[in-house]
Amino acid sequence: MENSLVVARQSYEKRIGGSFKPNMNTCEKTGINPKRMGMLLKGINKSPLTVKEAVSLAKLFEVDVETLI
Repeated sequence: MENSLVVARQSYEKRIGGSFKPNMNTCEKTGINPKRMGMLLKGINKSPLTVKEAVSLAKLFEVDVETLI
């Protein structure tokens, strides 16, 4: 089973018609450091997604927070 965040990213990429590659601006906007962002987007969750991260990523990928939890 795929990680719900990976599925949300893939859905977002289909909507925008390209691949999503976060940059420093994206990391600053979400408040998630670049290393953590990369790990989350690859589906590597050594520690659980925090509420702040879930809310930020839900806004970024235009999905409900519940889909990421």
